[in-house]
Amino acid sequence: MMPHSKKIVLKALIEIRGNMNLVDERFELCSLIFRLMPYNQMTGHNEADTDYQRKLNSDFNKYASHPAVEYATSLMIGFDAVGHFALRLEKYNGIYQLTHDIEGLYADERWNKERTGKFLPMLNDFNNGVKFDEYFAAHNDFYLTESKKFHDTENGKIDFAWLEKYAHECKFHIIYSPSLSKSNYGCTVGANVYAIVPHGRALVHEFCHNFANPLAEKWYSENNKFRKLCDDSVNSQKLPWYANGTTMAREYVTRAFHVLYDVQHGAHLEARLAAERDTIAPNSFPHITEIYKMVYEYAN
Repeated sequence: MMPHSKKIVLKALIEIRGNMNLVDERFELCSLIFRLMPYNQMTGHNEADTDYQRKLNSDFNKYASHPAVEYATSLMIGFDAVGHFALRLEKYNGIYQLTHDIEGLYADERWNKERTGKFLPMLNDFNNGVKFDEYFAAHNDFYLTESKKFHDTENGKIDFAWLEKYAHECKFHIIYSPSLSKSNYGCTVGANVYAIVPHGRALVHEFCHNFANPLAEKWYSENNKFRKLCDDSVNSQKLPWYANGTTMAREYVTRAFHVLYDVQHGAHLEARLAAERDTIAPNSFPHITEIYKMVYEYAN
């Protein structure tokens, strides 16, 4: 276990006692557009497991035919692509613009200049048409309450000193999303690392994506054995979210780093490996032990 002095209490969580909440208007707006799609393309956005999510559906389903929703549906993208777009937005005089690390967004194969150029005006038209800024402001007390609950059920501390060994000169941010059901996303925008979560259990995992993904991509391109382990683990039935070897590689290495973090903070190694191996379905990550050994050797 790291000494208490090296554990940093989350600044955002401390500030909840003031006028601070962890809900991000940009992400909630984009998440709503993907929620209104006619099918569950984006796990975690279409589901309605809470009263708030059911209220979102009830309040906004009439806008499901809006061009922003129809175009988002046509893109055939989802998952963390929503966060990567939303967190590069800023609002000026009521209009959202892409302002942060735009080239980093275009480096994601799911976004490009043509797609963002078409989607952004539609998003602004949707935002103004449904008056989402007013809706968001009207629910501020709810967001504060939910952020406080998040703080009370979360242990309130993450060993950022450990993370910073691998994520150099980065700033970490938590976004709590009441519109998400089960999914969690890690997004890096410039030097800012975000964990977008509906609960606290995945915070470390999502932060690890920042430094695990580049390492996984490097290994996947250079290490034939590693690439085969990842390719052999692709399973469209069991793991449709990780549909190719590169995506599987990123997830494997992220999970291995998370195991390393937990073990170095008191967890039992074999128990953690078993949990990752069977996290979604039995033997869903069958090669986690081999990949953990690679990560362990890299870290040491």
